[in-house]
This record gives sequence, C-alpha cells and structure tokens, in this order.
Amino acid sequence: MYWVFYNLSDTKDPMAEIEEEIILKWCDDEPQKRYATAASLIIPYRANGDMNTFEWTALAKQFILRAPDPKMVEAPS
Repeated sequence: MYWVFYNLSDTKDPMAEIEEEIILKWCDDEPQKRYATAASLIIPYRANGDMNTFEWTALAKQFILRAPDPKMVEAPS
C-alpha cells in the first residue's frame, strides 16, 4: 500500500495552481455541495520528509474545518 501513497505524492495537483482563498470562497457559496466536490479534486496529503509519514495539506485542513460535515471531505463515499 505504501507505493500508492508514494505515487500520489509525486502527482501534480491541478488545484494547486489556484489560490487557496479563491477555492475556499467558492466552496463557501454552496458548502453542502462544493466542499465534497473540491475535496475530490485535490491531493489532500503529502509526504513528510523521509516519505515514511504523511500530513494533511493546508487546504485539506481548511476543508475539514470549514465544511458543514467534515466527514464529507475526509473520504470518498
């Protein structure tokens, strides 16, 4: 399973090209729908230094804090 996370950490995140504040404002307009949609488009974690551990990205943390139901952004349904 480690190789799955390793490959994802090397994948380019197209959402990374958009300022986080713009994404969050867009999500806030229709939070029930948009947080889950946006969460499905980002890479929510990155390798932490030695590639043996992972951490949430700043944007993923904001999704979890700001979404009406954090579970809607933590895992795909």
